[in-house]
Amino acid sequence: TALLVASDDRYYHMIRGMVLDSCYTSVRQVLLELANKYVGKVPLVPFASMVDKAVDLLREAVLHRAGFDLDAVNVIQAARHCSSPVLFGHADDDQLVLASHTKNLFAEYGGEKLINVFEGDHNSVRPDKVLAHVCTFLSAKLARADEEEKGGGEEEREGGRSSVE
Repeated sequence: TALLVASDDRYYHMIRGMVLDSCYTSVRQVLLELANKYVGKVPLVPFASMVDKAVDLLREAVLHRAGFDLDAVNVIQAARHCSSPVLFGHADDDQLVLASHTKNLFAEYGGEKLINVFEGDHNSVRPDKVLAHVCTFLSAKLARADEEEKGGGEEEREGGRSSVE
C-alpha cells in the first residue's frame, strides 16, 4: 500500500501528501471478515471453524505461487512511521473493506492526518463534497511543498526523517 512506501526511508521525503481511500490494516483481516460474512452461504466456507484454516491455505498458495507472504505486510506498523500529510477516506457502508480499518490506521498514523467518512460503499462514486475536499487538501500540500522548494530550505536528516529549516 501507499503507507508502506511512505514509511520507507528511501521514499518518504518525496511524498508531499497522500489521499488514501478504503485502506486496509491487513490482508488477513479483510479475508477473515469476508469469509465470516459468508459462512454457511457459500460451499467453500460451510462452517466458521474452517475460516482460519481457509485463510492459512490461501496464504500458503500465494506464498508458493507469487513468493509473497500476506502476513508480512504490516500496514499498522508502517502507519506509525509515516510523516507525510494524509487524508483518509472511507465509505460508511463499505462491505468489502470495513471502515474500521481506516479508522484504526487513522488512530495510529504518525503524521498530520485528516479523515473523511462519507455515504456509500466500496465501489460508490465519491460524493462531490469529498472530491472537493481531496482537491483542496492536495492543492494545499503541493503549494506548501512548492513554497518550501522556492524558499531554498535545506534538508537535514534526523532520526530517519528530514526536516526543513
